[in-house]
Amino acid sequence: MRLLSVFPIVSIFFVSAPLLAEENKSNFFNTINYELKMLDPKTDNSQSDQSTLALAYDFDYAFTGGKQLSDRTQESLKLSGRGLIAFDKAVNPKDFLETKLDWGLKRDVANPRHCGAGTAAEMAACKIAQQDEFKNGCVTEGVMTSVECDAISKAKIEEKNISSYFAYLDAKYESNQDFSQSQLAYGINGGFSSRSDSLLASLLDTPFKLTRRLSNHPLGNEVYPGILPTVLLAVEQVAPQENEERQKITGGDKEFERASIDIGMTSIVGRVKGKDLNFNFFWRYFKEIDPDKAIKDAGLHRYRLSSYALVYNGVVSVSYTSGKLPFDKENQRVFDLGLKFNFD
Repeated sequence: MRLLSVFPIVSIFFVSAPLLAEENKSNFFNTINYELKMLDPKTDNSQSDQSTLALAYDFDYAFTGGKQLSDRTQESLKLSGRGLIAFDKAVNPKDFLETKLDWGLKRDVANPRHCGAGTAAEMAACKIAQQDEFKNGCVTEGVMTSVECDAISKAKIEEKNISSYFAYLDAKYESNQDFSQSQLAYGINGGFSSRSDSLLASLLDTPFKLTRRLSNHPLGNEVYPGILPTVLLAVEQVAPQENEERQKITGGDKEFERASIDIGMTSIVGRVKGKDLNFNFFWRYFKEIDPDKAIKDAGLHRYRLSSYALVYNGVVSVSYTSGKLPFDKENQRVFDLGLKFNFD
């Protein structure tokens, strides 16, 4: 039965293979990121209290390469996945492998800019950016010199004041690391992210501005534009394939509806020996819609997990994870030390 449970994930790759072969712009395998971790469990009632090694992975491959439908709207067809595989499964805080094929749209919108004081050319440039009149380059006639225009174009490339809204349909295969439990999910997702130096961003970034100043980071007291949370909402139909706990209660593989939310945010803490130290936060929540009373009483209707990490130079990380994900029977608290790498 475990061999059969692997069939859906193989099918996703099989369906994707022709698209993968036609894509010459990038190499799929170069999009796979790995992280070797040492897990140190702190759960009071865990099945194991011994540290163990684990390997995390994630990939995000766009078949269509972000096709432009308009100046600010992109279409994409993507294959993505992530998971954590531990030598000792009992202490794996993220024993939830996901492989997803999705199609969707992304729309970028310029956030309002506060022009403040400046030279006539700077004010004129800011107002044009505020009105979102830059399309495929910078308009110079009667407004700015080419040098000034280049400076504004560079600021636009940095995307300090851009909000992105996205919506897509997905088909997903989910399992634990040994495939003894698995399920298919399909549905609709929507969400947004924002890069801004707004008042809200400034307030959220306050403690990090202080640590950046203390470490003499070049950003100093300026707002890190990526501090605002990225939010993803989903409503999906879930079809269990192998789920012993649910089968004991429902007597079969009854499908159910599920809502979920993912929230992530990041900022720069400071600089150590010339390299950035980042703080990352991630929170996931899953909730079955209108669950049976028996499912609810067994605690199989709701899952939540939070993770906090310090990442040095995008390579070395220290993180703390608590909670549980679908297929987990109990909450866990795990510290880990990680080393990221890929084969690009």
